[in-house]
Amino acid sequence: MKLNIFQRGFLQKAASIGVYFVSFMVVAFIIDWLEKRRFTVVAEKAQQQGILTLESLHDFKAQIAAMDVAAIFAIITVGVFCAIICWFLMRWAANFNWSWPVMLPKAVEFRSAMRMLNVTNPVEEIECVRKHKLSVFIALAPLRKNEQEAVRAQLYPFANHMFSKMDVFERHIGRQTLCLDAAEYEHVVEKVKKEDALRESVAIAATNDEVKSLRTAVASLTKENEDIAKERDELRGKVRMQSPQEEGRVDRLRVERLWWTAYNSVMDRLIHDAPPGKQYTTPEIEAAFAAEWEQRPELREHMRRLTSNEETKPSESILKAVKEELKDAGRLSPGGRPKKNP
Repeated sequence: MKLNIFQRGFLQKAASIGVYFVSFMVVAFIIDWLEKRRFTVVAEKAQQQGILTLESLHDFKAQIAAMDVAAIFAIITVGVFCAIICWFLMRWAANFNWSWPVMLPKAVEFRSAMRMLNVTNPVEEIECVRKHKLSVFIALAPLRKNEQEAVRAQLYPFANHMFSKMDVFERHIGRQTLCLDAAEYEHVVEKVKKEDALRESVAIAATNDEVKSLRTAVASLTKENEDIAKERDELRGKVRMQSPQEEGRVDRLRVERLWWTAYNSVMDRLIHDAPPGKQYTTPEIEAAFAAEWEQRPELREHMRRLTSNEETKPSESILKAVKEELKDAGRLSPGGRPKKNP
């Protein structure tokens, strides 16, 4: 609310200025008296010595220059003493409140107001008042509620001043007479809420960014773990398959050895014992192998132990290899009907 000059503590501040002025005048008069007294003493000494002539002016100046410096120290001491007295007087004047009373439409009890701002320490209360430049009032009667309408109070002009005293705050807080203008206080509360909301939004934004980064990292680690697990399962499958495959390959090699044993005899006979110019077709090669297999009971017995069946038919790859051998020897028919024996 708008206060006039007297309601803002003009008399209080005027009294403080008066203390400053009176103190200054007293110090000035004291220093002036000391200086005059000092020069008077010097002049009396000069008159007694009979040197107050134009011719002795030089000696008089030398006499002034040789004056004792103890008076200077006295002036400094008096000045420091007066400054201390002025300080204590101004501190003493801050205990009184000569502001004109004002009617506050609505007032908030000081300590409850500070609690709503989450300020609990007495020193922090004064800092809060100075930070937000709050006008502090002293009610003429104790406040019965935390918020009260039509409160007659006086402004405490030193609330935001260096001469504010903690005991003034504590005394009137204990009496429940220290209060704030509700309109001004609500404005400060809104300001504090906005600042808190801004800080909270910044903190939330920072937290969200951190969460996003963590989620990205987790997703990356999850994908990496899935790839590792997949690779691990593939390796396990290969390891599990390797042993059976290896055993099956060994068995196939043993079977192929029996086929080659029979085919070696067949190829030797077809290449070396056939009439000159004789060429063989695929059915003839297969028939020769079947005849050889029937004549080799040891091979059939061995095949039965390996495959539980003595009857067998060589694979296409074995047959192709045999045909290539015969082709190199000129004994393989190129196709169609075989050439007649000459």
